[in-house]
Amino acid sequence: MSRIPAPVRAWLDTGRRRWLGAAAGGVAVAVALAWLLWPVPAPYRPDPRDRQFSSYTVCALVGAGGITGAEAAPVWAGVTDAAKSTAVRGSFLPVPVGSAVQYLNTFVARRCGLIVAVGRDQVAAVDSRAAAYPAQSFVVVGGAASRPNVTAVGSGSPAEVRAAVTTAIREAAAAIRSPK
Repeated sequence: MSRIPAPVRAWLDTGRRRWLGAAAGGVAVAVALAWLLWPVPAPYRPDPRDRQFSSYTVCALVGAGGITGAEAAPVWAGVTDAAKSTAVRGSFLPVPVGSAVQYLNTFVARRCGLIVAVGRDQVAAVDSRAAAYPAQSFVVVGGAASRPNVTAVGSGSPAEVRAAVTTAIREAAAAIRSPK
């Protein structure tokens, strides 16, 4: 082994301690600087265009012309009016001639809270299938309420149909939120 005089060994040990202390101090300063200079993420602010919907869906069963048809346009306007004030979702299916029952069954399978039917074939489909779905709520535009789970809305002016559909949806959504 090497024979290092005691004063030199003490000086080397002190230098080593100083070096370790300086290294530890440097690491502490680097960590502090990194913490101070790290960018702070902005708090989450939802996009004001985002809408929060409830799980209640209103489904419109409309003719082959879609929601722009003369009969369906005021109904869809009523659905969108009610959606704005109650946070329900609106959905629609344009029905080809002769397929209304199959499309109605599709809406029932999708668990629509309320099914709104507009058009001769669509109203006839609700009349024929409403008894099979007693827990499902229906609104028929221009038809008659043939069952307790069917609400009829007259086929008056577009503004009257729009208001009546909006009211029916609001009432149905309120009944779901506050069960009897």
